[in-house]
Amino acid sequence: MDIAAPPDARGVSVKRVTELSISAAARYLPAQKWRVLSLMVVVQAFVIGIGMYSFTFWVEPWIAEFGASRRDVLTAISLMTYTMGLMSLFAGRWIDLYPAKYVVTTGMIGFVVGMLIVSLAPTLWVIWLTYALVLPASAALCGPLIAMVLVSRNFEARRGLAIGIVTLGTSLGGVVFPIIIALLLGAIGWRSSYVVLGLAATVLVPLCWIILSGEKDNKLASASADATGGNFRDFAGRYEFWILAVIYLFTWFVFTSVQHNVRPFSSDLGISVEQSATFISTLAFWMIVGKIVTGALSDKYDNRYLFIGAAALMAAAVVSLSYSATYTQALISFTIMGLAAGAFLPLQGTLYAATFGPEAMGRAMGMAAPIQSLSAFGAFFAGWARDSLGSYALFFQFAALLLFLAAPLLLMLAAPKREKAADKE
Repeated sequence: MDIAAPPDARGVSVKRVTELSISAAARYLPAQKWRVLSLMVVVQAFVIGIGMYSFTFWVEPWIAEFGASRRDVLTAISLMTYTMGLMSLFAGRWIDLYPAKYVVTTGMIGFVVGMLIVSLAPTLWVIWLTYALVLPASAALCGPLIAMVLVSRNFEARRGLAIGIVTLGTSLGGVVFPIIIALLLGAIGWRSSYVVLGLAATVLVPLCWIILSGEKDNKLASASADATGGNFRDFAGRYEFWILAVIYLFTWFVFTSVQHNVRPFSSDLGISVEQSATFISTLAFWMIVGKIVTGALSDKYDNRYLFIGAAALMAAAVVSLSYSATYTQALISFTIMGLAAGAFLPLQGTLYAATFGPEAMGRAMGMAAPIQSLSAFGAFFAGWARDSLGSYALFFQFAALLLFLAAPLLLMLAAPKREKAADKE
């Protein structure tokens, strides 16, 4: 026999009082969709800001400790980027079909574990394995692809702006963590730095579970998967899939080739670790500006032309960087590059959402990720070119040419339709 909750003096059950209290408290909390967006901003700041944006600061300490070449050390980030693409194949499908709290929380746990493993690595081989298996799995499960999918299915109106905001997480991580890591390296060394950063990330594990427990369900995505299958050949039969995959392959190839060689490039110019940290922070700061502006514009203007404009600006920045000989010249080049690069991530989300629909974009992006992850070799080839030619200049100019040739392919896509849905929340 069920026993009713004991009433209070006014005949209102304790259960009802609790429900009313929760309801009253909820009025002062952000809407669920904004809690999801805010969480994913912070998660990306850690996972991408530390795992990828700040990688360049580990290059010199690992060269010194393991007696490795730049090419050998940069192999780690190339492995991470490539394997992250392969794992995104599964992550994109999982986020469409399963509760987000399982996917993202697992990713955060993997990030913490990976950081601690690297801190204890006795050889470069252990670091390679961690960057090839553990860290890319975490980045695939709670990185930009997952963040953009969650935001796309929680926002209807102003979707482009919301995607632009959530992608700020990677740039915020790029602003904050290079400075923190530069200070940590000088104070406690690279191993202890990994421990501190990994332990700091543990706070996000329970937050992911709690906040995403109330995330919008995925019934629409599940129904779409049942109707369309969601296998590789279902997407591979569409020319739009290949256009987006190839364009973003070249885009990320150019960006990562520069991003992961910032510190070695700075060293060639005789620039200190602290000053080179400002390059990363400058790049990330102007990416924030680029993401906000592009996110807002993408709801009003043709995304194809926005992308082509950003690609032209990026190509100009890379060429400018190839001719930079002083700190000031390089800083200006990184400023322009950041503004241009900031456009690419939110446009990726809006282009995939417009082409395949929010309910299928996770699978489409996941299927394209292994192709796009070949861009990981940009950092490897840039390091090889520097070791072989004694300068990054020729490689950077070649990278700019790739952007110039790839961007116009986007015009083969149909012009996206403007969404006029109003937010109901």
